[in-house]
Amino acid sequence: MKKLLIGLFVIVTISASWSYKDKKTPDETLTITQSETGEDLRGYLWLPNNYDSTKHYPAVVLAHGCGGAHYKDEPDKWIAKYVAGKYKVWGKLLNDNGFIVLLVDSFTTRDNNGDVGGGVCNTQNPLDRPSKIDPISVRPADIASAIAYLKSRDDIEPHKIGVLGFSNGATSALVFANHKSLVNRASELNDNGKLAFDIPLDDEYKASKIVALYPGCGLNGYSQETQNIFKNRFETDTKTYLFMASDDTILPADTKEKCNHLEELDKNKTIDAPTMSLIEVNGTDHQFDYKESDEAAVKDAIDKIISIFKSM
Repeated sequence: MKKLLIGLFVIVTISASWSYKDKKTPDETLTITQSETGEDLRGYLWLPNNYDSTKHYPAVVLAHGCGGAHYKDEPDKWIAKYVAGKYKVWGKLLNDNGFIVLLVDSFTTRDNNGDVGGGVCNTQNPLDRPSKIDPISVRPADIASAIAYLKSRDDIEPHKIGVLGFSNGATSALVFANHKSLVNRASELNDNGKLAFDIPLDDEYKASKIVALYPGCGLNGYSQETQNIFKNRFETDTKTYLFMASDDTILPADTKEKCNHLEELDKNKTIDAPTMSLIEVNGTDHQFDYKESDEAAVKDAIDKIISIFKSM
């Protein structure tokens, strides 16, 4: 009974203290080496309240959406001060709950700031999007590299590292969740003209929990180049939670059907590994975690996400 009361208190505390207006600028800007290309990717780090370098903290990697990590188009504004508001909200929220937070910037190092400056979100045909920042064939390796960086730090609990992906970054997180059976088909992608990298399967790159917020779920038909490669092959090897907006006006109309299909494929997996859980957030739209929709439903979803990472 005592444990139950403690759990309820934690959830109430999160709900009462959370607000869209509560933001925090990253504490540090750092460089992450991409495991496959050797590129230097920019990263932004948030440190918990009363941070003590002699302690060990759980951590969460943020994978930004197609809008990029920043809200400014000018390259001289691709700095911590101008990190997009929603990541500052999550940085503070996770810091307040004892996590170190790392946002890996997949775009600006590659001279593209997504929808702000690079036309990623508003390009309808995936084949017209820049291959070097592709969410299926490239960005999962960015997530893996961020995890490896965190595990190299002395202030991290290496077996308590989660991944939180948003939209385009959530698609990458889903691919990363199945990299044993999916991503390690780089040769197939490369044969079809798609730049792709295998993700190392070492424990160095392994996450503890993965949360994907409103991804496209089109892995089995993402584009003409990949539809035959990914069709009917989806098996998570990390416990993964997919949060969908019930009234998403940004993603294709068949997104819910595709997400349900991924969940069914995962249930029928051949590997012995944790499964994917699909959670629909009622009365909400895309980016529900930062914008409006049903506030009660959003806060409930935020509570669940925090609880997932606390259970690592």
